[in-house]
Amino acid sequence: MDGGYQRFKETILMELGVYFPSGGPFEISTDKVEKKSHTMDVLIIKRKQESVSPVFYFEQLYQNYLDGRTVQDICEDLTRFLFSHKIPELSRRNMSDYAEAKKSLRVRLIDKEANQRYLGQGPYRFMTLGAAVVYVSLQNSPAKIMETRVTHEMLSQYGVTDEQLFEDAMIQTRMECPFTFSSLDSVLRKATGEDPKRTLGPGPELYVLTNREEWYGAAVALYPDTLQKVHRMVGEDFYILPSSVHELLVIQKSAVQDPSALRALVRSVNREEVRPEEQLSNEVFEYRGKERQIVQCKEKDREWER
Repeated sequence: MDGGYQRFKETILMELGVYFPSGGPFEISTDKVEKKSHTMDVLIIKRKQESVSPVFYFEQLYQNYLDGRTVQDICEDLTRFLFSHKIPELSRRNMSDYAEAKKSLRVRLIDKEANQRYLGQGPYRFMTLGAAVVYVSLQNSPAKIMETRVTHEMLSQYGVTDEQLFEDAMIQTRMECPFTFSSLDSVLRKATGEDPKRTLGPGPELYVLTNREEWYGAAVALYPDTLQKVHRMVGEDFYILPSSVHELLVIQKSAVQDPSALRALVRSVNREEVRPEEQLSNEVFEYRGKERQIVQCKEKDREWER
């Protein structure tokens, strides 16, 4: 990050000292965490009597600043959030007792190429679309920030194998985060209130595959029956465009003459619109219904491979 980012961090900490003075009920600290594809600076504002606290990412706060928010505005937002939300209290038993923790296990699908160091912190599985990891997620948590990845140390405390962990996590994820499948037109129409065909013009039908929460929804492709159900709904084999860790785009194979154009589209969107920590892959995949198999397109000869 540039010098402006460093000055921003220092200014934020100075300003927060006014809102949360020393000796008050809150403690302010900073740290660095391995977050998906890179190390990130975090701001921690913790009530002294609580064992957990929300984590705010300095890079996201800085982006808000670059978008026109003042330092005072950002600090006021943080203050309002902390005083208006009750942070769920995690007991040691809930975190270390597997019988309790497994109720909140969730499978996440992340980029396997950009997360080598992050993957090494806990159990993971390499899949065709990405790498599967397991999180403990608090239900109804504010801003979806109260979650933690299951590390090797946590798994040792649980006293179960990583195979059991992934099996239980998949069961819980399927129950609590069922998949949804909608046309992109309907999603855009709901979001904007306008007919996308008028602004984008005619084109092949695209579909959005995600979960009900639209949060790490790409993981629905790991459910045993999801892609086969999608295959029945679209009536043929289809291409999968990894839009982000939160959703996948689906397009019927018969609607595409050159899949390399789709690959160029995915790379362009990742480069210009998707934050690095939310990117899933730069590749395009095909689902073959007869074989119940996902395959990936090679860059050079555009043949399909496992």
